[in-house]
Amino acid sequence: MSSRERAPERKSSSRGAGKSQNGERGGTAPQVELALTAKPVPGAVSRGDFLETLARLTTSVWVVTANNALGRPLGRTVTSMMSVSAAPPTIMVSIMRDADLAEAIRATQGFSLSMLASSQEEVANAFAGKVSPEERFAHAGSWAAWPSGRPRLLDALAAMDCELSGVVETETHLLFVGTLIDSAHSETDMPLLWGMRDYRRLSIDPYADD
Repeated sequence: MSSRERAPERKSSSRGAGKSQNGERGGTAPQVELALTAKPVPGAVSRGDFLETLARLTTSVWVVTANNALGRPLGRTVTSMMSVSAAPPTIMVSIMRDADLAEAIRATQGFSLSMLASSQEEVANAFAGKVSPEERFAHAGSWAAWPSGRPRLLDALAAMDCELSGVVETETHLLFVGTLIDSAHSETDMPLLWGMRDYRRLSIDPYADD
């Protein structure tokens, strides 16, 4: 057994897996939940060393959004998003397990993501906590809705709407696996990046001709 012990997989049967917020069944697989329990590892680096090392990682900046059970939109800025596969089109995002957003994603079986452009630092800050949860959507960005009803940032560099297909539980975070049911992207804007505890921007134009 490795340093992380896997608990048995649990297939969800009570949350209407594979259904969007309007109750229509999509093409996603049944939701699967998996719990990971971290074991103490002799010689593991300290939390401070871990954070200092990972601060060197430069990533794109995303806003993850969902509606809660009452239909109120919630959102949070994250950098912990990754592509899982192209067939089926699957991504994964990490959210603190005690966050209201995590509860909303589980309750409504879906979430949406917006990859921020270099000009959207204000949106990143608002959804990182500089604006109250109740005022974020009105304060920063132009928002509409996907056909599912989930929030969509209109001027995002890339945007995705996902049905929930799996949840991985860790000590502090939930890893939500989503299957894309809709997407959009820009071919002119540049990405907003985060690295060394600050915003970064590309120094070259990836769309320019060689």
